[in-house]
Amino acid sequence: MVFKDKLTNDWKLPGGKILGVESPYGAVCRSFNKLAFQDDDSEHSLSLQEKDMIEHFESFARSTDGTNGPTNFEAHMVYRGYIDDLRNTDNAWVEA
Repeated sequence: MVFKDKLTNDWKLPGGKILGVESPYGAVCRSFNKLAFQDDDSEHSLSLQEKDMIEHFESFARSTDGTNGPTNFEAHMVYRGYIDDLRNTDNAWVEA
């Protein structure tokens, strides 16, 4: 899932800084909720694990025919590595 940046009109993946003892998976869920629903509740994301993150996104892939059955949701890594980003500098960079 990607979001259109309101300032630059670029398409971006949800992401951001990991807050304190928050798990990386929790950071992804928190960032997604903030972008999609303007929900900035980070309390629930402190201890999320990979399984929890997949279940979180799986909850959005439910059937619309009223059965609430899963719609064959699958999670796959699409890309891992350097992504050019305008926020990248010699001292700070964005990773994916």
